[in-house]
Amino acid sequence: SSAVTGRGQRQQYIDVSTMVSTAAARYACCVDASASPRLGAIALRRGAPMNAKIVKGLLIEDDTDDADLFMALMKEAKWPSYQFAFEWAQTLKAGIDILSRGETEVLLLDVMLPDSLGIESVKTLRSQFADVPIVVLTGLRDEAGGIEALRNGAQDYQVKGNLDGDALKHTISYAVERHRALARMENIINKSTDGIVVVDMKGLVRHINPAAEALYRCK
Repeated sequence: SSAVTGRGQRQQYIDVSTMVSTAAARYACCVDASASPRLGAIALRRGAPMNAKIVKGLLIEDDTDDADLFMALMKEAKWPSYQFAFEWAQTLKAGIDILSRGETEVLLLDVMLPDSLGIESVKTLRSQFADVPIVVLTGLRDEAGGIEALRNGAQDYQVKGNLDGDALKHTISYAVERHRALARMENIINKSTDGIVVVDMKGLVRHINPAAEALYRCK
């Protein structure tokens, strides 16, 4: 909806729940079986199509068995459209060092790390790397933790005990596409000469563009 202010400028209000409609197509990923997360990287290259887009990811997971399982699941999934290249870190600090390079496009995060526990890991990473979508990995009996992560900015979550290749494929691909769509929409909103305020279903303000900020300062 929109309203016209006394100065003749239009103020637009957008329900954030209707901003983004993504249709993630068929994604795929091929894992190099010679690579191991124990070496600090998960290389997803062999057999990928020539036109596959490479998406750089980061897995922050302290358990080497879980990291190996992640690699095995990625190998199982047949994704013809995207090629993923994941680095691996075992602590939040090591993950932040990798993220600071500015190359990571998606993050898979275990919320129980040696140097950070629970939702605080999500909050820390969101505050420092808001441009990287986060998929949280939770324990089998901690789906509530996954929901809490979503409320604090994570794009999605997966329960470790229920992981399979296809579920992981869809979770990662949707997280990447949703985040990109939101980034494109935010760019359009910020460049608009109309004052735009983005609100959620509860009426809470989630974003104000520069034109709206200027408009409010004039009041």
